[in-house]
Amino acid sequence: MANRLQKGSAAAAMAVALVGSFEGLRQNAYPDPATQGKPWTICYGSTNGVKPGDRKTVEQCKALLALCM
Repeated sequence: MANRLQKGSAAAAMAVALVGSFEGLRQNAYPDPATQGKPWTICYGSTNGVKPGDRKTVEQCKALLALCM
């Protein structure tokens, strides 16, 4: 079981690195470029519950991205 968890963790880390390289990291919430408002986005493209003024650490952004994997 531990070996499977290690492999899963390694795969998640690789996915975070790959997606992060395409999506880019923005730690401050920003508006959708097309609407200049909703949906607000943060980190590597997360929009769930994001509102103006939100800010995340790099670690929080990586955790958000890993949850999506």
